[in-house]
Amino acid sequence: MTAAVLLTAAVAASATADLFPRMDIRIAEMLLLAIVLVVSNVAYQLHLGRRYALLNVYSGIFFSEFVVGTLVATARGDVLNKHHLSTDAVTTGLGIALGGYVILLIGYHLPSLIPWARPRRSSVDARPTTATDFPLRYRVVLFLMLALTIGLGFIQLAIRVQHAGGFAAYLAVAYTLRYGTYADTDASNAWAVLASLMAAGALPSAALLYVAWMRGRLSGIEKWLIALLTVVLLARQASTAFRAVVVFTLISAFAVYDSERRVGWRKLAVGGVLIVVALVGVNYVHVLLHTLTGVGTTTSFSDASEELMAPHAYLETLTTLVDARARLDPLRGEGMLTSILYFVPRAIWTSKVPSDNYGTGLVQGWAGLTTTYQMAVTNVGELFVHFGSIGLVAMLAWGLIYRWLDDRWWHGMEWRIVLLCISVPRVFPDQGMGLSAFMISLTSVAGFIIPLIIAKRLAGLPAQTPAPE
Repeated sequence: MTAAVLLTAAVAASATADLFPRMDIRIAEMLLLAIVLVVSNVAYQLHLGRRYALLNVYSGIFFSEFVVGTLVATARGDVLNKHHLSTDAVTTGLGIALGGYVILLIGYHLPSLIPWARPRRSSVDARPTTATDFPLRYRVVLFLMLALTIGLGFIQLAIRVQHAGGFAAYLAVAYTLRYGTYADTDASNAWAVLASLMAAGALPSAALLYVAWMRGRLSGIEKWLIALLTVVLLARQASTAFRAVVVFTLISAFAVYDSERRVGWRKLAVGGVLIVVALVGVNYVHVLLHTLTGVGTTTSFSDASEELMAPHAYLETLTTLVDARARLDPLRGEGMLTSILYFVPRAIWTSKVPSDNYGTGLVQGWAGLTTTYQMAVTNVGELFVHFGSIGLVAMLAWGLIYRWLDDRWWHGMEWRIVLLCISVPRVFPDQGMGLSAFMISLTSVAGFIIPLIIAKRLAGLPAQTPAPE
């Protein structure tokens, strides 16, 4: 396996040298190291049977945004023609991103030094045999949670429609209202945030019911009901106006099926191709709707597809932050406590600062970037502008928490579904939006798993449902 990883990295490095002979040697060396680290870590997780480890998802996004992003910027000549993408700026930005990734890897693998915390290897043969894993009481709980969380998911849409002055008016400007709650008061804003947080439980609730279906536990009426609710859920996911929500919903659905049936590599490859095709289609619809209802410009299918290479321009934003950090005083932790305790309403925390004074809003305003919408300042970028290079040490905690979540895979079906339907989709904003997004991810997990376990206990059921090994 090691030889294969090194061969892959050598081929990639050779291709890089052939295609981009003007690339600075420092950038080429970091790209080579990044390729080796990504390929080796993902290969090791696949060797353990952990196809959907958070580390794999994080590594894939890191590779897409920083490795591919650097190659694309070089191919287009941006590294030579744009000041904030100069060779020195790209070298520094890529170094910060790579340094943060290495520290995250250290945190992720650190528990392996403890004998009882070493990663387990999945078995493709073990299957739960109990017929009492989804009794009627549990299915009722799941249907109630699904209906409730879907309803909560439409609250944010209702507020935006009201803000726009009606549904017809909203459709004309939908993509300009994707960010923010647009609540009129602090109290309504708190309810909107709470509703959005609880709405994250809709996808895992539906997934658990589909697991019950695959295990032959649902009646005919229940199958029709979950099918109907699924249509409503998909409409809700699309109403967010974020392509990542739709795409990761499809990925989560496939991952749930795979975790229960454990499909072979051939079917896995077919499923991957179908997801890529869906991604390209969803991306074009996203760009088209952004043009029709937002601030985008008309673009062709090929232009829209090119956006899938480093779609959120992490490298470009990070180099801008590096340039600002050289000119401005560091933020030194300003607003980070608010990012951690974002869920505390202002009615209780009366001195809580406005949303543009912490998290990505604070970083964007500090760097002179637009604050009309949320940008992907990246987790490492946020840490760097606050504390400099030493701030990247905080990525250890990122890695440790991801490892802890990945290890929940063997703690029952509920935890497995949480991992696939909440944690995996949230890796994207975790990496792009920094500490606030990471805390939203953790509270979303707690906001689903804790009420579910309590409801199961009140119904006289065990806290966890058996899951395939």
